[in-house]
Amino acid sequence: MKDAQKINVSSQNLIDALIEFGFTKRAREFAIESGFTLKEIDQQKKKSKGIEVSEPLKEILNSVLSMSSIARFESGEKTLLVFPDSKSNIIVERIEENSYEFSKHDFKELNSILTEFYGWDTSKQDDFMKVNIGLSSDIYDLIHGIEPSGLDDMIEDENFELQIRHFLRDFKRNYHQVSKIIFKKRRINTYVMEEDHVMLFVPSENFIWHINYEEIMDDQIILTSNSVPTYLSVVQKITEEILQGGIPNEKKKVMNSKEEQKKFSFKRGFSFFWKSNLILLITILAININRASFSEGGGGLLLLLYLSWEALLILLSFFACFKEREDSSPARKVSSAS
Repeated sequence: MKDAQKINVSSQNLIDALIEFGFTKRAREFAIESGFTLKEIDQQKKKSKGIEVSEPLKEILNSVLSMSSIARFESGEKTLLVFPDSKSNIIVERIEENSYEFSKHDFKELNSILTEFYGWDTSKQDDFMKVNIGLSSDIYDLIHGIEPSGLDDMIEDENFELQIRHFLRDFKRNYHQVSKIIFKKRRINTYVMEEDHVMLFVPSENFIWHINYEEIMDDQIILTSNSVPTYLSVVQKITEEILQGGIPNEKKKVMNSKEEQKKFSFKRGFSFFWKSNLILLITILAININRASFSEGGGGLLLLLYLSWEALLILLSFFACFKEREDSSPARKVSSAS
C-alpha cells in the first residue's frame, strides 16, 4: 500500500473484513477501539454475508492487529487512531459517524495530521506568554455536569478571575468537554492494551490549555497555556516514544487462515497426533535398545504401556481439534499526563 493512499470502508464492511479472517480477541479489541459496542459487533456479525477483502485492507488490518500500542485522539464526534507501522511510519484511522478511513504516513506528518484534525492555527506564536492558573477540583468537577445556562453564568461571574473565565469560555466552545489524547500499550502479548498515558487539554483560539490533573496542589488543578506549535511538538514526541515501543521485532501474520480459526478442526487434531506419536516412537525405540536387560514378561508390559499411551494421545488429539480459549484481560491502570 502506497503512503497516503486512502482506504474507506463502512462499519459493516469493517466488521465483515474482521470476520472473514476469524474474529479473534485482538480483532474484537480493535473493533471496540474503532467505536463499536459489543452489542453493535454482535448485530453486525449477524448481518455479515462474507466479502472478498482487498489486499490493501488486508495489509492494514494485519499491521494494526499485530501492534501493541495505539494513540487515540478525539474531537467532538470525530476520532483519530494512530498505530505504529514501523520505526518511521504510522497507520492512521479516521472515524466519523459510520465511515472509517485508513492511510499510511511518515511519522513526521503527524503534526500536520493533528493540525487538520483539530482545526488548529499554528501560525500565531511570536509574542506568546505562558500562563498558569489554578482551578479548584470542585469547580472542575462541577463544569462537567452543569447545564449550559449555568456555565454561562459562571463565565459572566466577575468573582472568578479573568483567566479562569477565559478557560470556561474555551471549555464551552470545546463542546462542553475536555479533550483527551489516550495512549495505550500491551504489557503482555496475550493481554488487551491498557492506558499508559493520558493528556487532557482544552483548545483556545490561539493556544492550548493543558490540564495537569494528577499533580493537584492545595486542591487546585493547574491549567497551563501552551502555544499550538509547542504543544504539537510535545504530543509528537510522546506519541513517537510510546508507539515505537509497541512495534514487534518481527511482524506476525495476525489474520490466520480459515482452517486455523475454526472452533473445531480435524487438521489441528491430526497435527497434534502425529507430532506426539513421533515423540512416543522415539521413546519406545530408546527403551528397546535395552530390551535385553528386561525381565521375563517385560515385553508384554512395554506393549501394554504403549497401547495405554496411544489411547491417551488419541483422546488428547480429539481435544486438540477445539480452538484454544483466549485469555481474559487484566485490570486497567490509568495514568495521566504530567
